[in-house]
Amino acid sequence: MTVTSLRAQGTPIVKTYVVPATARYTIDVNADVPELANSLFGARIDVTNGVGIMVERSMYWDANGLFWSGGTNANAARLP
Repeated sequence: MTVTSLRAQGTPIVKTYVVPATARYTIDVNADVPELANSLFGARIDVTNGVGIMVERSMYWDANGLFWSGGTNANAARLP
């Protein structure tokens, strides 16, 4: 799959990832795309092999001194 990070300011950043069949894959944006740190951006995910995928945005944080004790996620919206 190809992930295009669409920044509020600056040119898009394009990364390609190989996801094995029936696998779950996590992109750690802070580690994989450090140039997006502290910036506003959206992401466009394009499947390059024609197989359908499910995309969600998950975000976790520490709360009350507990590692990843808070979090949220949302399903991605399909573009027409």
